[in-house]
Order: sequence, then structure tokens, then C-alpha cells
Amino acid sequence: MEDNLRVFVYGSLKRGFSNWEQFCAGYEAVRPAEVRGKLFQFPTAGFPIADIPEEDILLEGTRNPWHDMEKQIELQHKLNHGELSFEMTSSECCSISGDLYEFRDPETRLPELDWLEGFRAGKRSYYKRVLAPAFSEKGVELAWLYIKGHDAEGLLHIPEGDWTGPA
Repeated sequence: MEDNLRVFVYGSLKRGFSNWEQFCAGYEAVRPAEVRGKLFQFPTAGFPIADIPEEDILLEGTRNPWHDMEKQIELQHKLNHGELSFEMTSSECCSISGDLYEFRDPETRLPELDWLEGFRAGKRSYYKRVLAPAFSEKGVELAWLYIKGHDAEGLLHIPEGDWTGPA
């Protein structure tokens, strides 16, 4: 539904992985999806991190989950009415596979996910939360996802774009 919080995940939050039950239980819907970009892995911890094209980043997350949810709905409305457009093709020709969740509780869900991913709005960290297009069976859906932040270095590329667990 257009008024649900949408979050794209590609690592330990995917169905069946280590953080799924604690952080993603209670979803309204889930479906396979992709985002444009490249997937990497931290060599020591084994967790994945995405790097997406700058032009796909519509917003960076804030400390206010309701504000972020409202912006997602507003921009999805523009997308649905042809004021924004995205295609899966990219000059980088890569995609990242994952799950697209829908939730009804942004006031608790986003702070919990931000905590897990170490995202602190306006501060340097490994991950930052951004709003970007995800491509699913329903078409283009705007979703929040955690991508490479400022301090992520020494990453190993996962060329197939599908994280299957720590190496």
C-alpha cells in the first residue's frame, strides 16, 4: 500500500537471516525486489553494504520517522503521477537483490533499524539511510535502505549482487 513504510533489505534482515525475526517480524507485506547499485562486504564482519548511484538517492533519513514516512508517501505519489521516473537500467549495469518490506509502524520500526545499522542522522557512520527506487513485481516503489556511509573502507565486491551470508 502506498501509505505503508517501505524498507528494502539485502543482508541479515532478509527473510531467514540472523536479524530477520527480531527486526522485521510484523510486516504487512514482503516481496522480492532489486535496487540499482553494487554490493560489497565488510571483510572482517562479513556483513554486506550497498553502494547505489547518487542520482537514485532522493532523500537521506532524519531522526523523525513520521517526517521520513510523509516524504516517502509524497514522493511515491509524484512517481505514480509521472512527475518522477526511474528505470532499472544503469550505466553501472549492476543490481542488488533483496526483500522489500511494508510496515505500518514507522515510529518504532525506523529507530530500531537505525540502531541496528548504526545510522545516526547527520553524523558519520558506516551506513546511512536513504530513500531510493526499488524495482519489484509491482513496479517502481520508493523504499528506505541502508547504504555505504562515510567511513566504509576496504570492502570486498560481491559481483552477483546477492548476499548469501557471511563468508
